[in-house]
Amino acid sequence: KGVEIERCGACGAVLLDRGELEELAAQLITGDIRLLTLLGAGGAGKTRLACRYAVQNLNRYSGGTWFCDLSETHDSDEILRAVGTSLGVPLTGNNPDEQLDAYIRSRGSMLLILDNLEQVVDGAREAIAHWLSLTTDLRILTTSRARLRLPQEELMFVDPLSVDEALLLFQDRGRKQRKDFEIDENNKEIVTEIVERLDCMSLAIELAAARLGVLSTTDLLEHLSARFKLLRDQHQDQAARQAT
Repeated sequence: KGVEIERCGACGAVLLDRGELEELAAQLITGDIRLLTLLGAGGAGKTRLACRYAVQNLNRYSGGTWFCDLSETHDSDEILRAVGTSLGVPLTGNNPDEQLDAYIRSRGSMLLILDNLEQVVDGAREAIAHWLSLTTDLRILTTSRARLRLPQEELMFVDPLSVDEALLLFQDRGRKQRKDFEIDENNKEIVTEIVERLDCMSLAIELAAARLGVLSTTDLLEHLSARFKLLRDQHQDQAARQAT
C-alpha cells in the first residue's frame, strides 16, 4: 500500500525491484559481455527484469535502448522485420539486411532487447552472431526459455518473484478488476497463500488477480486446487506461449 507502481513504456510491464538487477547491471556494464540471455521458466519475470534494467540505464547507451518482442516470429525473415520495426528502420528495397546492418553500425553504443526468443532460437542464432560482428558497441539482451548456444553468450538464470514483489504485483493487477482492491490485514494472509501456491510466478499471479472481477480472494484460494483450469485464459487473441 502506498508504493508507486512504475511501468515499462515499451511493454507495459510492472517494474519491480529485483535482486537480480544488480547482477544484470554488473554483467552488462562492468563486465565485458555483449550477449546476455535471461534464462528461466515462462512467467518467471524475465521481461520485467530486462525492462527494469533498460529503464534505469537509458542514458548509458548513446545509440539508444530498443525493445523488440519476438513472440510472434517464426523465421529469420520475420525476425529481421520485427527488429527493423522496433528500431524504426523502414526495410525497403532489395537489400533489407544491408539497411539494418548500416543502421546498427551508425548508432554507436546501443542495447537491443530481444524478448521471447525461445520459439525462434534457430532462426535468431545466425542473425545475432552477425549483428555482434558488425560493431563492438552493440549489446544484446535476450529473454528466453532456451539458450542460443553461441560462443559469446553468457547466461543469467531468473528466479520467481519474492513474496513481497508477488503481493505488489497481485494488488496492482487486482485493481484493474476492482479499483478499491487493497491488500490489508484482513486479506494479506489469504493473498500470501495464493501467491505462494502459485510459486510467485508473475504470469500466474497476473492471471489469478484477473479473476478478482468475479471471485473474492477466499474463493480464489479455494479454486486453486484446480489452478491450471482456473488460470487458463479464454481470450481468443491470447498468444500460444501464454496459453501454454
